Amino acid sequence: MAKKFIQLSCNKVLLQLVVILFISTLAFAQKNKIGSAGYLQTAIGFKDIKLGEDINKLNYARSYLDDDSRFDADSCLKLAVSDSSALKFTNDLNLSMIGVRTYKNKIVNIYLFFPKKDGSKMLSTFIATYGGYFTKPDEDTNIYTWDSKKVSLSLMYQADVEYGVAIFTYKSLAEYIVEVKELAAMKNRAQNNKAPKPTAILKNALASNNTNN
Repeated sequence: MAKKFIQLSCNKVLLQLVVILFISTLAFAQKNKIGSAGYLQTAIGFKDIKLGEDINKLNYARSYLDDDSRFDADSCLKLAVSDSSALKFTNDLNLSMIGVRTYKNKIVNIYLFFPKKDGSKMLSTFIATYGGYFTKPDEDTNIYTWDSKKVSLSLMYQADVEYGVAIFTYKSLAEYIVEVKELAAMKNRAQNNKAPKPTAILKNALASNNTNN
């Protein structure tokens, strides 16, 4: 009798675990499906352009953005993707250009440039893809931000500019770049503080000159 009771208890516990696991898996799938902000980190980029991946693995044709091969203030390079297949956003909407920003060959940002007149179409597509839970800094501006644990997306199209832009950001790499930049600035300040100040050097030179005289 006791053995049968134990067996029934074990089966009940096992059934509960299976139900919990199923619910957790279903909740995760719902959270990361198309139409939710979680899909940002499921897609982790735009088409075959994946955030965090090596730019050299990208098959699309590319060149330096604005023909500028210099590193920016964050030691990043900006490239333009000119492949026509990548510029196809939806059946009735084409992008003007795609920009990619890299740090040590890793993709940290993806820029989707589009005509300002297509801003409402871009917004509708993003809401359908990433959900209606976005933030806006001001109701009077066309700036929208979707956020997930790994990836953020900002959509901007203002009245005084010709083109709008959507920016995908790989958050961990962007934060790492900021940390590296701040550390370099701290080291630079520390070195400057250790260096003799010009006034001190001048005083020492004058004192030495007076001693010699």
